Amino acid sequence: MADVLALDRLDDEERILKEILTGWPGLVVDALEERLNIVGPVVPGATDTELDAIWADNSLEADYSPAHLEALIHGVAFLSASRGGPGDPDPTITVESPRTMSGI
Repeated sequence: MADVLALDRLDDEERILKEILTGWPGLVVDALEERLNIVGPVVPGATDTELDAIWADNSLEADYSPAHLEALIHGVAFLSASRGGPGDPDPTITVESPRTMSGI
């Protein structure tokens, strides 16, 4: 009977430890991502208004956060640039996860 009680207690301790440890990586990634704030692009030779328009049209201020999270979690993230279709900005820039895309 004493062995059964010891196993029950060990399971509870393991469960509690697992609950404590599983949250830490997410907290670290979130804390790092919060510090990666991009205000906007700066490219030599391009005018600020052109770049700001592309940045705003593609909602990159909001989309950069998921790109940072993907890069911190998986080690890489992708931005895809393409011609815009009807109703889309030109160029269209999207954030892509390495779980659904690869690069050469």
